[in-house]
Amino acid sequence: MNENSTKNEEAKISANKKEWHLDVSEEQYEQTKAKGFDEETLFKPGRHTFRRRDPDKILKRENKTVILHLDEETYDFYKSMAEKEEGKTIEEQINAELKVSIS
Repeated sequence: MNENSTKNEEAKISANKKEWHLDVSEEQYEQTKAKGFDEETLFKPGRHTFRRRDPDKILKRENKTVILHLDEETYDFYKSMAEKEEGKTIEEQINAELKVSIS
């Protein structure tokens, strides 16, 4: 909870280093609260578990940014297609069209 928490080894890191625990005592909570910190920003007394995400499981986006200069007629065409299929953007419509033409 404060800089002394880790010095006192209250923040314990598991052997695989993907999970660690922070134990906050009632005393630590009250001391920090007395320093003027908002209660909503403080960890409540008890044990808090933090987990590190496996970097291999994080989705990697391989999208490239491309700037297209479309004439008004083409833009309006994809805009109307996007409006017909609710939830799809103009960009998604163009991507779908390009993928169809590639395969």
